Amino acid sequence: MPGARAPEAERRRQIVTAALEVAARDRLDGLTVRNVAAAADLSPGLVFHHLGDKRRLLLAVLDEVLAAVVPAVPDDDGSSARDRLLGHVRTELAELPGNRELVELFLDFWVVGTREPEVRDRISAALDAYRRALHPLAAAAIDEEPDRFAGVEADRLASVVVAFAHGLAVQAVLDPDASDPDATIAALEALIPPPL
Repeated sequence: MPGARAPEAERRRQIVTAALEVAARDRLDGLTVRNVAAAADLSPGLVFHHLGDKRRLLLAVLDEVLAAVVPAVPDDDGSSARDRLLGHVRTELAELPGNRELVELFLDFWVVGTREPEVRDRISAALDAYRRALHPLAAAAIDEEPDRFAGVEADRLASVVVAFAHGLAVQAVLDPDASDPDATIAALEALIPPPL
């Protein structure tokens, strides 16, 4: 089961995809070079050759999980910044059921990050990039309604949106019965009503 010859990038992608499948199925404890090799239909030696040890495999899976659970920020479509922020949260909520395994892995990595600085730093960098990407949208919301957001800085508003989105993800995994997307959006819209 050594696997047919393939270009480096293609082989690495095959291994990382298999590693993500193994981690989603067996959690991080089951993420071993041997299990990944079996899932990719490759020899463990090929996995070691292309990705190295279990730690590098773990970090490659983390990068995939972060790419999946840290969403793109909506482009300016001409609607108000408030509506784009609410639309962003609505999209996040709608995608949660299909991303349950990834969200669970994200939570697993979060726990690992409490004791592993490299994991914590990668998660922190991804969340920081998410906040920075939301910053212009948060600044636009503040500019549109300066009275409502008096004293609020764009980086704080962006942080609240990130915390809200990731808090909803945690709630959807741990307490799915309390995760009604329509009710959550209705509550959020009540907190941030349209401008008068």
